[in-house]
Amino acid sequence: MVNLKNKKKIALVLSGGGVKAAAFHVGVCIALREKGFRFIGGTREQVDENP
Repeated sequence: MVNLKNKKKIALVLSGGGVKAAAFHVGVCIALREKGFRFIGGTREQVDENP
């Protein structure tokens, strides 16, 4: 098991696959957000600026 507390950033990569996969991915993102994960989008520079 990976200890996430020591990690500064974690990447979430999702695959394609149509509406069914999109619904699954949204569900995963909602569950992760409920567990305290934060999602930041934008260019690499924008993400690097946001602590």
